[in-house]
Amino acid sequence: KCHAGKGFGAKVPDIETIGQKKGAPSQSELIADKTIKKMTKQKGQHPRIDQSVASQGRLDVVQVESWGKSIDSDVELGNLKVKRYASALAPAQDESGRPFYEHCVLHLQMLETQGHLEVSRPKDAPPLPPFEKWSFGLPLYLQYLADQFAVHSALENSISSLLGANSAHKSLRHFNQLGLQRADALAKDISALTNDGTVAPPPTTHAASYAGYLHSLSGRGGEGSSEVEKREAMCSLVAHFFCLHISHLTTIMRVGAKATEALGLFPKQAVNYYQVYPESVEDPLKTFIAGVNEVGNLLESQDIREEVKEQLANAMQKSSLLLATLAVEK
Repeated sequence: KCHAGKGFGAKVPDIETIGQKKGAPSQSELIADKTIKKMTKQKGQHPRIDQSVASQGRLDVVQVESWGKSIDSDVELGNLKVKRYASALAPAQDESGRPFYEHCVLHLQMLETQGHLEVSRPKDAPPLPPFEKWSFGLPLYLQYLADQFAVHSALENSISSLLGANSAHKSLRHFNQLGLQRADALAKDISALTNDGTVAPPPTTHAASYAGYLHSLSGRGGEGSSEVEKREAMCSLVAHFFCLHISHLTTIMRVGAKATEALGLFPKQAVNYYQVYPESVEDPLKTFIAGVNEVGNLLESQDIREEVKEQLANAMQKSSLLLATLAVEK
């Protein structure tokens, strides 16, 4: 039995970054919050969000770079990158005492300030419209779901394949047991939106390439591979799991709120991607954070943990581009 996980109606807490005091939200944050506030009138606070946890910091721990300084400004594809990382659980403590989740968050924050998370964009490509002007038409949304399905399926299949070939992958096994997998939920949403005979599109070139890369990791880390190859494949999969799921549980929840309102997804029963989790997952974000911290404990050495962090830039760039499909003006 499954029922709703994190919904759209939970109160969005004020902005808080690791090691910083709470401050006023930026214009881009206010723009994104308007989408959530529209949903609160219908849904209220979601019963499966731990408000005591949410009150400690920011739920939107990953945020796309400014959707524009004003509603009418343009946003380049190069700006579709992670702007801010903040821990939903950000206790004041020395860097050496931080759990693995916060180590990853801080590493991504450092990469962003150094410009290493920017997404390349052709010089002659037109600018993307601001978020508030995205069309969210059904064909584009189906394409977006198809892309997400291809990537999440590849990630889950690769992890399962490696576990079958090597039971020593304790970190991947732990991820597999969290109940956060999204491929089945995505398949249900696609089915709900195509039950009138509409044909679901194949994944875009980028999504197919990304899925192919994830599939290749299972081969590089499977039977017959060297110990170095197995470790590299495992570290890459941990990094991609981290980036895909932290993006889903934060930024993509805002995108989902907008799509749900624009396309009437609730009566179509097409919100599984955002809301449906196993009963064991009381709060998906809290489950994710605890799971990442435990994976950090399961990784055998500090060198391996650092190797995972080195893969985060590549993983975040690839996952961020999945949003570009929806960035079409009305």
